[in-house]
Amino acid sequence: MDLLLIRHAQTHSNLTRALDTAVPGADLTDLGREQVARLAEDLREEPLEGIWSSPTTRARLTAAALAEPRGLVVQEREGLKEIGAGDHEMSVVEEHGSLYRQMVLDWLAGRLDRQLPGGEDGLAALGRFDAVVEEVVASGVDHAAVVAHGAILRAWCGARAAQLPAELPREHLLPNTGRVRLVGDGSQWTATRWDDVVLAPGAP
Repeated sequence: MDLLLIRHAQTHSNLTRALDTAVPGADLTDLGREQVARLAEDLREEPLEGIWSSPTTRARLTAAALAEPRGLVVQEREGLKEIGAGDHEMSVVEEHGSLYRQMVLDWLAGRLDRQLPGGEDGLAALGRFDAVVEEVVASGVDHAAVVAHGAILRAWCGARAAQLPAELPREHLLPNTGRVRLVGDGSQWTATRWDDVVLAPGAP
Protein backbone atom coordinates (compact mmCIF):
# COMPACT_ATOMS: atom_id res chain seq x y z
CA MET A 1 0.00 0.00 0.00
CA ASP A 2 0.91 3.66 -0.37
CA LEU A 3 1.02 5.47 2.98
CA LEU A 4 1.25 9.26 3.08
CA LEU A 5 2.29 10.71 6.44
CA ILE A 6 1.55 14.41 6.89
CA ARG A 7 2.48 16.90 9.59
CA HIS A 8 -0.31 19.29 10.60
CA ALA A 9 -0.44 22.96 9.54
CA GLN A 10 0.98 25.86 11.59
CA THR A 11 -0.46 26.62 15.04
CA HIS A 12 -0.15 29.45 17.52
CA SER A 13 1.99 27.18 19.71
CA ASN A 14 4.41 26.71 16.81
CA LEU A 15 4.96 30.47 16.85
CA THR A 16 5.69 30.60 20.59
CA ARG A 17 7.68 27.31 20.47
CA ALA A 18 5.53 25.93 23.27
CA LEU A 19 5.70 22.19 24.00
CA ASP A 20 2.07 21.70 23.01
CA THR A 21 1.55 17.93 22.93
CA ALA A 22 -1.76 17.32 24.72
CA VAL A 23 -5.25 17.08 23.26
CA PRO A 24 -6.90 19.26 21.99
CA GLY A 25 -3.93 21.64 21.63
CA ALA A 26 -3.70 24.98 19.86
CA ASP A 27 -5.76 26.11 16.89
CA LEU A 28 -4.32 26.91 13.47
CA THR A 29 -2.99 30.35 12.64
CA ASP A 30 -4.21 32.24 9.58
CA LEU A 31 -1.10 30.99 7.78
CA GLY A 32 -1.92 27.50 8.96
CA ARG A 33 -5.34 27.69 7.32
CA GLU A 34 -3.70 28.86 4.11
CA GLN A 35 -1.30 25.91 4.35
CA VAL A 36 -4.25 23.54 4.70
CA ALA A 37 -5.83 24.97 1.57
CA ARG A 38 -2.57 24.58 -0.37
CA LEU A 39 -2.16 21.03 0.90
CA ALA A 40 -5.64 20.10 -0.26
CA GLU A 41 -4.90 21.55 -3.69
CA ASP A 42 -1.49 19.87 -3.93
CA LEU A 43 -3.04 16.48 -3.11
CA ARG A 44 -6.19 16.96 -5.16
CA GLU A 45 -5.28 14.09 -7.50
CA GLU A 46 -4.12 11.70 -4.78
CA PRO A 47 -6.35 8.58 -4.81
CA LEU A 48 -6.80 8.55 -1.05
CA GLU A 49 -9.25 5.93 0.20
CA GLY A 50 -8.87 6.46 3.94
CA ILE A 51 -7.64 9.25 6.23
CA TRP A 52 -6.54 8.83 9.84
CA SER A 53 -5.70 11.68 12.21
CA SER A 54 -4.44 12.56 15.64
CA PRO A 55 -7.31 13.90 17.78
CA THR A 56 -5.67 17.31 18.22
CA THR A 57 -7.42 20.32 16.71
CA ARG A 58 -4.54 21.09 14.35
CA ALA A 59 -4.39 17.57 12.95
CA ARG A 60 -8.16 17.21 12.63
CA LEU A 61 -8.48 20.48 10.68
CA THR A 62 -5.63 19.49 8.40
CA ALA A 63 -7.11 16.05 7.78
CA ALA A 64 -10.62 17.38 7.20
CA ALA A 65 -9.46 19.38 4.19
CA LEU A 66 -8.39 16.12 2.54
CA ALA A 67 -11.39 14.08 3.64
CA GLU A 68 -14.27 16.39 2.79
CA PRO A 69 -13.74 16.64 -1.01
CA ARG A 70 -13.53 12.85 -1.15
CA GLY A 71 -16.60 12.19 0.98
CA LEU A 72 -14.46 10.44 3.59
CA VAL A 73 -14.77 10.46 7.37
CA VAL A 74 -11.56 11.20 9.27
CA GLN A 75 -10.65 8.38 11.64
CA GLU A 76 -9.32 10.02 14.81
CA ARG A 77 -6.95 7.91 16.87
CA GLU A 78 -5.20 8.65 20.18
CA GLY A 79 -2.25 6.61 19.01
CA LEU A 80 -1.32 9.30 16.49
CA LYS A 81 -0.95 12.17 18.98
CA GLU A 82 2.36 13.92 19.54
CA ILE A 83 5.07 12.56 21.83
CA GLY A 84 4.09 13.69 25.30
CA ALA A 85 6.08 16.48 26.96
CA GLY A 86 5.04 15.30 30.42
CA ASP A 87 5.67 17.81 33.18
CA HIS A 88 6.96 20.31 30.60
CA GLU A 89 3.65 20.50 28.72
CA MET A 90 3.15 24.00 27.22
CA SER A 91 6.54 25.18 28.48
CA VAL A 92 8.32 27.81 26.38
CA VAL A 93 11.56 27.47 28.38
CA GLU A 94 14.38 26.76 25.95
CA GLU A 95 15.98 24.20 28.28
CA HIS A 96 12.78 22.14 28.25
CA GLY A 97 12.58 22.37 24.46
CA SER A 98 16.18 21.21 24.19
CA LEU A 99 15.50 18.24 26.47
CA TYR A 100 12.50 17.27 24.34
CA ARG A 101 14.46 17.51 21.09
CA GLN A 102 17.34 15.53 22.57
CA MET A 103 14.95 12.80 23.68
CA VAL A 104 13.73 12.41 20.09
CA LEU A 105 17.34 12.19 18.87
CA ASP A 106 18.03 9.56 21.53
CA TRP A 107 15.10 7.50 20.27
CA LEU A 108 16.41 7.81 16.72
CA ALA A 109 19.71 6.41 18.01
CA GLY A 110 17.88 3.44 19.52
CA ARG A 111 17.75 4.62 23.14
CA LEU A 112 14.02 4.13 23.51
CA ASP A 113 14.05 4.16 27.30
CA ARG A 114 14.58 7.93 27.39
CA GLN A 115 11.65 10.09 28.50
CA LEU A 116 10.86 13.45 30.04
CA PRO A 117 9.55 13.64 33.63
CA GLY A 118 5.93 12.58 33.50
CA GLY A 119 6.23 11.72 29.80
CA GLU A 120 6.33 8.51 27.76
CA ASP A 121 9.27 6.48 26.58
CA GLY A 122 10.00 5.49 23.01
CA LEU A 123 8.63 1.97 23.31
CA ALA A 124 5.23 3.30 24.38
CA ALA A 125 5.09 6.06 21.77
CA LEU A 126 6.18 3.90 18.84
CA GLY A 127 3.92 1.09 20.02
CA ARG A 128 0.76 3.20 19.98
CA PHE A 129 1.63 4.57 16.52
CA ASP A 130 2.34 1.03 15.30
CA ALA A 131 -1.14 -0.04 16.40
CA VAL A 132 -2.82 2.62 14.26
CA VAL A 133 -0.68 1.81 11.23
CA GLU A 134 -1.65 -1.84 11.66
CA GLU A 135 -5.29 -0.74 11.62
CA VAL A 136 -4.70 1.25 8.43
CA VAL A 137 -3.17 -1.79 6.73
CA ALA A 138 -5.96 -4.06 7.96
CA SER A 139 -8.59 -1.70 6.52
CA GLY A 140 -7.70 -2.98 3.05
CA VAL A 141 -7.22 0.41 1.39
CA ASP A 142 -4.37 0.82 -1.07
CA HIS A 143 -3.84 4.57 -0.56
CA ALA A 144 -4.10 6.14 2.90
CA ALA A 145 -3.08 9.36 4.63
CA VAL A 146 -2.15 9.78 8.28
CA VAL A 147 -2.07 13.30 9.72
CA ALA A 148 0.04 13.58 12.85
CA HIS A 149 2.91 15.58 14.37
CA GLY A 150 6.52 16.40 13.69
CA ALA A 151 8.30 14.58 16.50
CA ILE A 152 6.29 11.35 16.42
CA LEU A 153 6.59 11.17 12.62
CA ARG A 154 10.36 11.61 12.81
CA ALA A 155 10.71 9.00 15.53
CA TRP A 156 8.40 6.43 13.92
CA CYS A 157 9.82 6.78 10.40
CA GLY A 158 13.35 6.64 11.73
CA ALA A 159 12.56 3.37 13.49
CA ARG A 160 10.33 1.71 10.91
CA ALA A 161 11.15 2.95 7.39
CA ALA A 162 13.81 1.33 5.23
CA GLN A 163 15.76 3.34 2.64
CA LEU A 164 15.55 6.40 4.88
CA PRO A 165 18.99 7.99 5.40
CA ALA A 166 19.49 8.47 9.13
CA GLU A 167 20.30 12.15 8.74
CA LEU A 168 16.85 12.98 7.34
CA PRO A 169 14.74 12.42 10.49
CA ARG A 170 17.65 13.70 12.60
CA GLU A 171 18.39 16.91 10.73
CA HIS A 172 15.73 17.55 8.07
CA LEU A 173 12.72 18.45 10.20
CA LEU A 174 9.30 18.21 8.60
CA PRO A 175 7.77 21.66 8.08
CA ASN A 176 4.08 22.29 8.68
CA THR A 177 2.16 20.15 6.14
CA GLY A 178 5.42 18.41 5.25
CA ARG A 179 4.97 14.86 3.94
CA VAL A 180 6.64 11.47 4.01
CA ARG A 181 5.63 8.78 1.53
CA LEU A 182 6.06 5.10 2.34
CA VAL A 183 5.22 1.95 0.44
CA GLY A 184 4.85 -1.41 2.10
CA ASP A 185 2.64 -4.17 3.43
CA GLY A 186 2.76 -3.48 7.15
CA SER A 187 5.62 -5.88 7.83
CA GLN A 188 8.10 -3.62 6.05
CA TRP A 189 7.97 -0.02 4.93
CA THR A 190 10.20 1.70 2.39
CA ALA A 191 10.46 5.47 2.30
CA THR A 192 10.22 6.91 -1.20
CA ARG A 193 10.10 10.58 -0.26
CA TRP A 194 10.91 12.74 2.78
CA ASP A 195 9.32 16.15 2.25
CA ASP A 196 11.18 17.54 -0.78
CA VAL A 197 13.84 14.79 -0.81
CA VAL A 198 13.08 12.04 -3.36
CA LEU A 199 14.45 8.67 -2.22
CA ALA A 200 13.32 6.38 -5.05
CA PRO A 201 13.26 6.85 -8.83
CA GLY A 202 9.80 7.69 -10.07
CA ALA A 203 8.44 8.47 -6.60
CA PRO A 204 5.51 10.92 -6.72
